[in-house]
Amino acid sequence: MSKVVVSPLQILIAIIASTVLALTVWYGIAHPRHVAAEWNGALKSASFAPFRDGQSPLKEVFPERDQIEADLIKLKGVFDGVRTYTSLGGMEVVPELAAKHGFALTHSAWLGRGAAGNDKEIVALIDTANRYPEAVKRVIVGNEVLLRQDLKPDELIAYIDRVRGAIKQPVSYADVWAFWLKNPQIADHVDYITIHILPYWEDEPVSVEEAQQHMLAIINRIKERFPGKPILVGETGWPTEGRSRGPAHANLLTAAQFVRSLPAFAAAHDFDYNVVEAYDQSWKAQLEGTVGARWGMLDEARDHKFALSGSVVPIDNAVLRILASVSVGILIALLLVPLTHNIQRAIFMSVWSQLFAGALVQAIYKSLRLTISPTSFTWAEQHVLFFMADQHWLSDASVSYWYK
Repeated sequence: MSKVVVSPLQILIAIIASTVLALTVWYGIAHPRHVAAEWNGALKSASFAPFRDGQSPLKEVFPERDQIEADLIKLKGVFDGVRTYTSLGGMEVVPELAAKHGFALTHSAWLGRGAAGNDKEIVALIDTANRYPEAVKRVIVGNEVLLRQDLKPDELIAYIDRVRGAIKQPVSYADVWAFWLKNPQIADHVDYITIHILPYWEDEPVSVEEAQQHMLAIINRIKERFPGKPILVGETGWPTEGRSRGPAHANLLTAAQFVRSLPAFAAAHDFDYNVVEAYDQSWKAQLEGTVGARWGMLDEARDHKFALSGSVVPIDNAVLRILASVSVGILIALLLVPLTHNIQRAIFMSVWSQLFAGALVQAIYKSLRLTISPTSFTWAEQHVLFFMADQHWLSDASVSYWYK
């Protein structure tokens, strides 16, 4: 005697019930959220290193001129200006394009340990600053050179003085704020002080709710130590995805809260700012894990992650992920539910199918987000270690240990 199985009507009821439940759960996860801070208008400046998927300075695969111009045009109305990090490596065209499209440019020379490379950077910076004064509003000589210990302070000062004596624009050096306090003599050779404050990356990470208080305390210390010097917070921002560092959570809501509140905060406390960064850069995942590649205001597809006003969808690609999850759940249920013997088991199996599909789609999606393009891939070891950190199987300290 054959076992009784559920009827087609019961199968339909079970699948509809589980689908409605899945959509309700997804809505709870992905519905647009209110973010108190809002900003109407353009932000002042953003770090502009327009590497696309497959391009990487580590592999010396650089963006082409038409890509750089398209990326600049995409930023019109979002930022009034951009900051570069090098005067070479494909970025030679940025001053000309910034002048063409009306961006205020903070142009830079990348300094390292090689004197020959440094000299090329300095020459290129001086040349473009003098040729495009309508675009190049200020320059930065070296980025976190003292942090990396690539140059000694006196060597850095010599490069700064060389540029300062050759152009008319204000000149600065950029580093993490603490290194200005450790090397105060640098301030005598610059026109303004460029500090980096990234609450997420501090030795003691800070939540987004405490970020402004944290930044203000640092800015006040810099003002007291270097009175009369204008301050540019040359790097500040918040990642939209990746591992949490204590109270610092990387997601779209925290990033929107931080960035939206930044302009009014800067105006109230008299400092200039530059947001990290304009576009996501996949190559940075090799150095910092998923979070390193997710600081952009726009993603790799050149789509805006969130607006500066209105509600914010808390997960990226929400509609695609929901449709994929629910569809896969229905397909699994169509295979398994007909094998059940009563409506209770049919509903249970249908709900289980949706749960399994949701977990499966999430795992595949996150795996794809962790994948590095073969053309920019360098070390498999880095990929594995930072995947483990993203999954909280290793601490940040453990990852740092492997790279010492």
